[in-house]
Amino acid sequence: MEDHNNSAVESFVSDKYFKELEVAVKAVQMACLLCQRIQQTLLSKANDHVQSKDDNSPVTIADWSVQGIVSWVLSEALGRDNISIVAEEDVQVLSKIGAFGLLEAIVKTVNDCLAEAPR
Repeated sequence: MEDHNNSAVESFVSDKYFKELEVAVKAVQMACLLCQRIQQTLLSKANDHVQSKDDNSPVTIADWSVQGIVSWVLSEALGRDNISIVAEEDVQVLSKIGAFGLLEAIVKTVNDCLAEAPR
């Protein structure tokens, strides 16, 4: 009897959160696709799209692009007004003078990933 109750609860939870689970899986798949693409192209070459955080750890175009792709997927699926994200990388860096090339590369990477993604 306990197995039947657990099954009913799992079914309710999976039915209740099916859309959210589907969106989360899509966001992870898109982020993985983006990272694989960057790994194959940008990071295999010497480029200036690696920055350092205050603690001297590296932050790459992949870090910011993944935040962008996850934000986009969630916004498209759940509505722009329903999304608030706490992310690891500080996007304020991208608004500084001299960051235009980096920002442009991030936008291109995200757009290319979205163009290649299955709908």
